[in-house]
Amino acid sequence: MAEERAAAREAFGLPGGRLALVAAGSWGVGRVEATAAEVVAPGVATPVVVCGRNERLRSRLNRAAVPALGWVTDMPLLMRAVDVLVENAGGLMAIEGMTTGLAVATYRPIPGMAWSARRPSTRPG
Repeated sequence: MAEERAAAREAFGLPGGRLALVAAGSWGVGRVEATAAEVVAPGVATPVVVCGRNERLRSRLNRAAVPALGWVTDMPLLMRAVDVLVENAGGLMAIEGMTTGLAVATYRPIPGMAWSARRPSTRPG
């Protein structure tokens, strides 16, 4: 497992230490920068932010010395490189993280996502 994690980190150019994957979906929306700052504040982990297709967000984070990636085509590999997933939309990203064996936290959910995750099913039967 340690060798696999090291290889995954090398593939993405990630630093050592504890890493928290901050995922903001394909659009890179929400209070992503605030979330990254709150991951850094206690000094427990370094955030690695997946910005999706939001290149402006990625540029801002990189200027602030926060590891930030654009569109990732191999999320399972990236998830093997980190220690925890912090995501803001629930759904597929959370399931991918849990399947990979990561601790998953939904934090600062974007509007509509938290509601839809708790809404009872309207499907018949």
